[in-house]
Amino acid sequence: HRLRAACCHPQVGASGITGGRLNNTGGSVARRVLSMEQILDKLIDDARLKCEEALRLSIMHTNAMAGLCRLKTEAKTRGFAVGDEDDWSVLMKSGELYRESLQLARQNAEPVRARAEAVLTGNVGFCSP
Repeated sequence: HRLRAACCHPQVGASGITGGRLNNTGGSVARRVLSMEQILDKLIDDARLKCEEALRLSIMHTNAMAGLCRLKTEAKTRGFAVGDEDDWSVLMKSGELYRESLQLARQNAEPVRARAEAVLTGNVGFCSP
């Protein structure tokens, strides 16, 4: 949605594509207006940051589940009732979850170029007569 709007006007909305980070300390309007290439770079950077954050959250939650499995076995040794699974299977599950986190990190360590087919669409009102 934002990309389509940005293609029609580079700085859409009250804060524009830069999210209000432009300083309005004077200067010409032409210096504050981003080129389409700058807008595309910003949108790509924003998407990359969102993906990195989603990966961090996924790894954090997987590690947390592994830690909870480990804590479950420790709680059993201290006399708390925390389920009917035996300690060995809980520890194995913990190890599997830690390995899954490491695998996620390894698989996504190197940046990958996205390849897709571009389809140009638009309003017929922009076509020349």
